Amino acid sequence: MSVRPPTLREKRRYLLVHIEPAGTIIDQKDLYYAVSDATTSLWGDVAAAVITSAVVASEGQYFILRCRRGTEQDLSVALSTITTCCGIPI
Repeated sequence: MSVRPPTLREKRRYLLVHIEPAGTIIDQKDLYYAVSDATTSLWGDVAAAVITSAVVASEGQYFILRCRRGTEQDLSVALSTITTCCGIPI
């Protein structure tokens, strides 16, 4: 299987997210489910499928989220609606 040329690749954007309060430990998988639920409840199933969010990496309280280009504003709005993750207030 050959590699796609750059003109045919899907363009992506990345968001750096900081979890507060300090000392809160969140798993990548749990954060992914929280982001997915927030995106679906706010924008609906079709828009959530277009955004295609994913948690790429984590380091302490910082997470890197990936989304499709042009949808980073929608993802950041959905992130602002998340108040709890696994019963932990964030």
